[in-house]
Amino acid sequence: MPDSFTNSKIDKREQQISDIIDAAIELYAESGMDGLSMREIARKTGMSAKNIYNYFQSKREIFIGMRVKYLKSIENLILKIISNNTKNIIDFIIEIAEEFINWASENEEGFNILFLSEPPNSNLIGPIEDTYEPGKPLKIIRELIQKAYENGIICNIDPDSFTAYIWQYIYGIAYIERGITITQNYETIVPKDKFEKNPIYRKLDPSQYRKFAIQNLRLQIENYCEGEIRKKEIDKIIAFINKWINFHEDNTELKDYWLWIKELNDTEKIINFYKIIQENIRSIEKKLDSLIRDSLGTS
Repeated sequence: MPDSFTNSKIDKREQQISDIIDAAIELYAESGMDGLSMREIARKTGMSAKNIYNYFQSKREIFIGMRVKYLKSIENLILKIISNNTKNIIDFIIEIAEEFINWASENEEGFNILFLSEPPNSNLIGPIEDTYEPGKPLKIIRELIQKAYENGIICNIDPDSFTAYIWQYIYGIAYIERGITITQNYETIVPKDKFEKNPIYRKLDPSQYRKFAIQNLRLQIENYCEGEIRKKEIDKIIAFINKWINFHEDNTELKDYWLWIKELNDTEKIINFYKIIQENIRSIEKKLDSLIRDSLGTS
């Protein structure tokens, strides 16, 4: 009984915190930062302002709580993509980009809260802000890129720089698409002849812009993922040599030599061995071709 009572109190507290954050988000959506006050939050939740201070030390901490909610949704989005481990690094990043841009278009308030609004000033740092990790989604992407770098898939750039580069590109696409949509929505209210701001945004189709930007992002990533292409080539070479060795399994010295090279995982030795096999195959093909021609009496 004591445990269930304790859990009940924890659940109630978490629900109250969630209600306060949801009310704050609604107020922000209605009036921006100007509408975000303890008095209005109290009115919307049906709580007293004094009671709200039992959960949050300041308006700043409530705003950080709003950020945490949206940040968690992005984090879960990325983790869900990564849980499907059948994709290569390029497809992973492209899917993360597409899903984040979808998220940004569907969560206008969330995008503003996370990226375009500064939290209110306060001398108090509450427990929510103390444990707040604004870079958590980026950290997850960075770990993915680090693994690809260690495996030789990403070349010619360090993981930190590559992560920052990718995030800059993804965020930029979302931000510009958002600007196009806002501009065109605004024009439904204001006559075009009275509205001259962002003329390029007036002409762009958001879906076409996204398609173009994502395709360009893929090309940019591929420039740094030469190792992925090389790895696929090596895998094909290894598969070929394995089959070739099976046809010569009676040659134990040859078989042992190949197993030794594979165990070393020496790419250059594997390629050289493959070249020697190809040269021998071509030599045999020439001899066979000559033999056939001679037997048929053709030149």
